Amino acid sequence: MPDGGHSVCGNCFHFECDEPLDRQNPEAWRCSLRGVSIDADPYWTTCDNCAEETSEPSGPMRAVVGGMGKKGVPIYRRLPYLNGRRPEIVESGGSGSSGSSSRGSGSEVIRVETGEGTAEHFGSVDEYLGFQEKHEQQWASS
Repeated sequence: MPDGGHSVCGNCFHFECDEPLDRQNPEAWRCSLRGVSIDADPYWTTCDNCAEETSEPSGPMRAVVGGMGKKGVPIYRRLPYLNGRRPEIVESGGSGSSGSSSRGSGSEVIRVETGEGTAEHFGSVDEYLGFQEKHEQQWASS
């Protein structure tokens, strides 16, 4: 798959950018529906309103993230942002991890920043989604 699929920000009419799309200038990428910058590749970012004619956003923005499934088959998930911050798939024990990892070398975890210079790591999508749901309810005012 060359990108995150068809229903992504880069294919949405709410997506605004300088023409032609300048991949070296992500500061110019915006969602006119939500009034926010698209902080990552618009072909790997989406939301529930992608290509929908609406003036009211619903649901969170989502990162289209990839990892390795069973038998080395790539899998792609659409993970909701955590309080406006994009989750990523990273190697466990890599940069940004603190302490020694209890996971095997080369395993993948979901990482998301939770504050200035702090991050949480999750061993599964279910762990991340549980944490995200709990914390989004706490931060619902934003």
